[in-house]
Amino acid sequence: MAALLGFRSRSPDRDRRTDEDRLRRLTAALDQIAGEIAAERGGLSKRLQARAVNAGFLNESIENGEMSAKAVAKLDDLSSSIVTAERRLALLSRQSIIVEAWKKNLNEFPE
Repeated sequence: MAALLGFRSRSPDRDRRTDEDRLRRLTAALDQIAGEIAAERGGLSKRLQARAVNAGFLNESIENGEMSAKAVAKLDDLSSSIVTAERRLALLSRQSIIVEAWKKNLNEFPE
């Protein structure tokens, strides 16, 4: 019985401030992650576009009879790089969707 008499609860204001601080830190972390994903997607998209243009020019030169082994190898390299970049962009898109869903759920966090 003595243990029950010694129990004290925190004030509701302190609990509210603790919850708000925790939610603020979680929101900031998700915002940072969303920004990192967006930055990676932007940079990768630019590099992918440049590779696609280079592959198009290389392919055109090969079709015009300027088919050197070096050009064919470079085109194969670019093609592989493009496929890898497209896969990465798809994964980043899925990550972005998940992070946005988490952020939306935070807005519904009970008060």
